[in-house]
Amino acid sequence: MSVLAKRIDKAVALYRKVSGAKLIMSGGQGADESRPEAIAMAEYAQELGVPVTDILLESASTNTWENIRFSQQLIPKGAKVGLVTNSFHVLLALLFARKEGLACRGYGSHSKFYHRGKKTPELCSGDELPHI
Repeated sequence: MSVLAKRIDKAVALYRKVSGAKLIMSGGQGADESRPEAIAMAEYAQELGVPVTDILLESASTNTWENIRFSQQLIPKGAKVGLVTNSFHVLLALLFARKEGLACRGYGSHSKFYHRGKKTPELCSGDELPHI
């Protein structure tokens, strides 16, 4: 299973525990990619049963900082936000979120430490965020 799929699996597990949740798939298209990462992640989430109406896309970002900044524009004011990324990347993503004024809880998907490719976070917002 790919590192990207593990992140989406974790985000979908969180999504299923939160009534009224939405998923924001965030990630642009790298030079070696055939389509934006956000689209690939959304397609996989749909395969896992997430309705397209519960998926928001941010496909312009090129790095973690932009993932946070651009995704934040899609989050309703006052929403509780969970940020899902690779386990070794959670701290950095949360630091960027704090710098941008985005209050959120971080969730790490299991990944081997040596996986250091693209590390973009997926965001889930809803009424209540569980500890998973």
